[in-house]
Amino acid sequence: MHEIKYMEFSRNTTEKEMARARARIVNRNSDWGSRGEEYGNFKLHQVICDSYDDAVEKIRQYDEGWYDDHGVLFRDYGKVKPTKQMEAIKSQISDTRQKRQEFIDAHLPNRVKAELIGCQHCGSKIAKAYLRGAYCPVCHKDLRPKSTLNRIAAYDDKIKTLQKKYAELEKKQKDKAEVKWLVKLEYHC
Repeated sequence: MHEIKYMEFSRNTTEKEMARARARIVNRNSDWGSRGEEYGNFKLHQVICDSYDDAVEKIRQYDEGWYDDHGVLFRDYGKVKPTKQMEAIKSQISDTRQKRQEFIDAHLPNRVKAELIGCQHCGSKIAKAYLRGAYCPVCHKDLRPKSTLNRIAAYDDKIKTLQKKYAELEKKQKDKAEVKWLVKLEYHC
């Protein structure tokens, strides 16, 4: 099985220490056998990315597609105290997720009064007692009406918008963030 992991290291970790940590993971999980410290074939780039996600994207840009591993620096906001505005957005995200889940739970196909549920896609009639979720057991398509699916998508869009706002506010505090290495490890297990 093909595996990709991202490892975080403090900024002052040496390349040799990173190679040892990477080798331990490969030795433990790989079918390639013991490689010791030899598994150090990665390139470190002195680029500082504004977030973890930006660092993953930058590594993908460097990646040539065949087990070539790279590392970049990124700003970790984990220990940065959020502002009041950030806390408010975090609260909005949490509330929206909760409302979304409540909406999904309230609109499950097995909550309707009818004993038989009709699938719009394959035409099957399924007894409500046999449903274990929102999908047709015959064709595996969603049984909920488009209006319900659109409402769920609207919740998802709102959450994404709030997360982007939060990330923008977080990046404004980049001078307070800790800078770390993010190193990709790709191997076969």
